[in-house]
Amino acid sequence: MRITVMEGSFEKFCWVPDQVSFQKMDLTKNEKQQEILSVSSELPENKKIPAKVPWWHIDREMLRFKLHFFLFIGGLGTSLPYLTVFARDRIGLSASSVASILTPGQFLNVFSKPLLGLLTDYFNRLKATITILTVLTAALLFFLLPIPRISNFQAEERKTNLELYSKKMYNRNAMCNLTKMNINSKSEYYTNLLCSLESYDEVPKECRKDFVIKINRTVLNSNVTTFEDIHSSNRSDLTRFKTEELNFFCSMCCNGTEDCYFISCSKSSKYSEEIKQEFGQFNTYQFWLVAVIVTIAIGAADAMFTLSDTACCETVEKTRADFGRQRLYGAVGWGIMAPIGGLLHDYTDDYLLSWIVMGLMFTLCLWNLWKMDLVQPQFSQNILKDVGKVLRNAEFLAFELGVLFNGVGFGILLFYQVWFLTSIGASSLLCGLVQTVQNFVGEIPFMFYSSWFIKRVGHFNILSLSLAAYCIRFLFYSYLQAPWFILPMEVVHGFTYGLFYATAASYAKLSAEPGTEATTQSILFGTHEGLGGGLGCVIAGLGFDAIGGHQTFFYASIFFGCGMLVNIALTLLISRQRKSFDVTISQ
Repeated sequence: MRITVMEGSFEKFCWVPDQVSFQKMDLTKNEKQQEILSVSSELPENKKIPAKVPWWHIDREMLRFKLHFFLFIGGLGTSLPYLTVFARDRIGLSASSVASILTPGQFLNVFSKPLLGLLTDYFNRLKATITILTVLTAALLFFLLPIPRISNFQAEERKTNLELYSKKMYNRNAMCNLTKMNINSKSEYYTNLLCSLESYDEVPKECRKDFVIKINRTVLNSNVTTFEDIHSSNRSDLTRFKTEELNFFCSMCCNGTEDCYFISCSKSSKYSEEIKQEFGQFNTYQFWLVAVIVTIAIGAADAMFTLSDTACCETVEKTRADFGRQRLYGAVGWGIMAPIGGLLHDYTDDYLLSWIVMGLMFTLCLWNLWKMDLVQPQFSQNILKDVGKVLRNAEFLAFELGVLFNGVGFGILLFYQVWFLTSIGASSLLCGLVQTVQNFVGEIPFMFYSSWFIKRVGHFNILSLSLAAYCIRFLFYSYLQAPWFILPMEVVHGFTYGLFYATAASYAKLSAEPGTEATTQSILFGTHEGLGGGLGCVIAGLGFDAIGGHQTFFYASIFFGCGMLVNIALTLLISRQRKSFDVTISQ
């Protein structure tokens, strides 16, 4: 049972056992009549407060909720972590294009989540809504598979006269045909170098049979200079593909006797206009198909998270179970299934098998859902008025700002962590193992003991801890070169997501007026996954293309350090404005 106590403009909530009795009294003070609930210290003789159970106990009443979170979130774990690399490798989209797809969908969640929660509260059809969203999410993700790859081929020929010379020869000219083409989504531009030597009568025989061209090339976004040796037995037809060529200086020499002549380029090639051209991905139908499908699918999946949490919170209130100990089974499912999805991709070099596994788990999720006995939330006669009352609470808005900061980090990690790891050489299996460490070492223990943390640390302080963990985590990423070293750092995922998620759900439940639980949860998590996640997509997508992954994470760590300081300041300000109040009932 929940008690509401007014302190100035703030509402305080506390939970007491259902067996505690109350007496209503009228108190007249300063000509204002107030209604007070007095707590009786005597319990009914026929009822006892349930004894504490050991940590390994599994409450059977909540078993189907555990299975629901495992199947639903585990099914998403086989596909959602790899969605950005799927768009890059399978469809041919760049980081900026992927960000432009994900960002509007995340921003739409700011409005779609509360609206869906409002409709669910109004019509009181929680189970039917979750069922529809489950089917919609799975169907849309399968619709991504038949979309063909974007053809990025664009060729344009340029001719350049290279002036070749030798100490014992007159200057000669060689004609080189340079062809520039963009052949994949990594924006790697390939050059087909076709060189032919014109009449060199004075060149020794050794040079006519075989020679070596050494090319000094500069790779885009890197200070590393590489050398390629191109061997050819035919000096008039030489073909070689190279990536990311900006300029080159070549020298030709024969593999022969000591009296060999050396021929080198006197200057690099010059172009009258820039050859490198970006292919307009926004003009392709594949881009818009992916955009529409992913936007609706992620919106439906995010709504499933929120409504499932709402249903669990309502049932937890009835059974006196612990929310975190139910929700952690979603982390178990994600942690197990994410590496399985990565392994299937590495083994088959395709995403079909991992998508099939997702479909099977979603099918089992639907079967389990219809077996569940959901507790329907209370119905509010003035739902808009009650929701508005929550939104006018200054403490709720301050917590909402901290949730927004956390959501930015959530958006960066959810969609671009795998992208970053594959860019520094990680396999899909390692990307899946990262998810496993995040869930089993970080998320699950913190969710399991989330109630203990919330009681002793407090909602706002946990929010500050999560932002500090993001600051440390992203600073580590900015210096990461060997992908396997990321695994120990993923322990802090317990602070950035596991403990934070349970804290946010708890605060939303305590802040909600009766009958507005789904709406209040949707508002809070719509800010986190919608507005915050959308900003994270923008920051990561543009940052990865402009300055690279390492620099993006470095500046993100500075952002979260500042966000932590802002949240601490708000926490101190609110704590000064309200009086300290504690109601403790020993069990």
